[in-house]
Amino acid sequence: MRNLVASLDAGGRFEFLTLKEAGAHPRLGAWPAEKWKGNVHLVTEDRVLSGEDAIPEIVRHLRGGRLPAWILESVPGGRWLTARLYRWVARHRERW
Repeated sequence: MRNLVASLDAGGRFEFLTLKEAGAHPRLGAWPAEKWKGNVHLVTEDRVLSGEDAIPEIVRHLRGGRLPAWILESVPGGRWLTARLYRWVARHRERW
């Protein structure tokens, strides 16, 4: 998934951190490791979104992502679909 996001991130907005780097991040380092291990996190200036909650916001900032992000957030069943897809990708992350 990292490569897919990077390829669609035309503005270079995303920075990818390893678990070790995330532990040293000023906003994530204060969290217990169990909270940030195994999930994707989006750190913005004013908040940290984790897991399936981060997906619509990440998608919104990718090339061509505004409409898909709106669908994930606004269309009935969009949040349900986001949660299911996130869990499926997380279970199969070694494939990506």
